[in-house]
Amino acid sequence: MSAALPAIVTAGDRGAARQVHGQSKVFLEIAGRPLVAHVVAQLQRVPEVSEVLVVGDAKRLEAVLGSDDLQAELRKPLRIVDQFDNLYENAWEGYRRTLPGAPEQGRDPQSEADRNWPVLYVSGDLPFATAQ
Repeated sequence: MSAALPAIVTAGDRGAARQVHGQSKVFLEIAGRPLVAHVVAQLQRVPEVSEVLVVGDAKRLEAVLGSDDLQAELRKPLRIVDQFDNLYENAWEGYRRTLPGAPEQGRDPQSEADRNWPVLYVSGDLPFATAQ
């Protein structure tokens, strides 16, 4: 098995994000659960994933990802990071928070190891995401 790596779920609704029926795609429900909750649940089942960060509207994400049914499925750390202005900033700020020894607000890469730090980026609106 490969070394474990953090997963960053991009779930922002600013900038170029497209809405469907007047709301962010990550909050559209399938089978009674928002898409972003499906993605987070699947990432919990991936052996190579060490933790999951979700970057988006923190207040809405806390409500969705704090549900009892999803909380019962969590086996790995789940962190919510409030969104920034665009996808690039959301991805970068998520990465900064996964670096070894990073404080809650993250840190810039300081070494070659930091610059080569592996992360898995996943969109929060993937209806058919599976752990495989």
